[in-house]
Parts: sequence; C-alpha cells; structure tokens
Amino acid sequence: MKHLRDKKPKLHLWKRLTFGARLYRLACRCGYREADEKLFAADGGEWCWSIHQQYLAVAQGILGRAAGERAGHWYHASEHVWDTARVLHPDDDEARRQWADQALTHLHDGGGCALLEWLTTERSHWRCRKRKAVTQLMAYVQPRLDRTDDPTSLAHGWQIGSGMIESTAKQLVGLRLKGPGMHWSEPGALTVTA
Repeated sequence: MKHLRDKKPKLHLWKRLTFGARLYRLACRCGYREADEKLFAADGGEWCWSIHQQYLAVAQGILGRAAGERAGHWYHASEHVWDTARVLHPDDDEARRQWADQALTHLHDGGGCALLEWLTTERSHWRCRKRKAVTQLMAYVQPRLDRTDDPTSLAHGWQIGSGMIESTAKQLVGLRLKGPGMHWSEPGALTVTA
C-alpha cells in the first residue's frame, strides 16, 4: 500500500487534460485501483475538481488546507463568508466579526451541510441586497458539500491538511525557482525542478 510519504512530486507545464490523464496513470502505477480508500485532496481551484470528476471520481474529495487552518476549505470559504459579513454589517465591525465567526464555527464543527442549514435560516432574516449576499454564499457552499465534510474525514482518520502538498510545492518550485534575480526559460525551469 502506498502512503502519503511515498509522494512523487512532478512539475510540468501541461494543459489540464494532459495533466489529468498523466496524474491518473501515475496514481494507477502507485496502486490507486487496488486501494481500499481513495482520497483526492486539492485546493479550491475548479480545474483541480474537473480532473477529480473526469479521472478520479471514485476518490473521496477533500478540499485541502494549509497547516494551522481550522478546516479543509478554510481559506477559500472564509473569504466568501467574510465578503458576505461585510455586506450584512457594513458599518459594524463587531457584528461583522460575530456573524463571520458564527458562520465559520458551523462550517468547522459540522461541515458544509451545517453551514448551509444555518445560512438557510439566516437568509430569512435579511432583505434585498443582504439576502442576495447570503444566497450567493449558499450558492458557493452547495456544490462543495461533498468536499467540506471535515468531521467525517477526521472520523475516518483521513488527512484533511494540504500542508505536505503545499510544502512540497514550496520546496520544489519556490526555493528552486523564485530566488532573487532568478529568471528561467521553460526548459530550464523544468530541468531545475526535475
């Protein structure tokens, strides 16, 4: 059985479909088809999730998080929550913070389903532009419900953090390619990160 420690970092500048097909082949070489549990961790980028749907749909999707964040989708979801809070409470910093904290607590403790349930009730308290802001947040959460169930993922013992992935990317790309004064051609960058 392959584990996360058996990671195989790759850097290539492929189009999404080429990357997806190659990722699937690599996963199969690493035992994907035989694995009892299949997980797909990615950030909020929809291109990642289109690869999940096309090539690895049987894998449980988990929105990755960086170390220290409270939930898998925390960064992206909290941006949307805070945008909504600013519309609901434009002139009251404390009310804005309390509303956002309450929304994020629902997300953390119960996943996307709990947040969506709370937002459904919240929406009835608002009118016009403010109701529309809550509705837009609900529209963000709804299609991500299957990726935002951190309590269940944690109960299964699954890693919900993307810290290992983020660290590998930082090591592979950031430290090797982004130093002061560094300028790379595409072939040079691929050689340095191979």
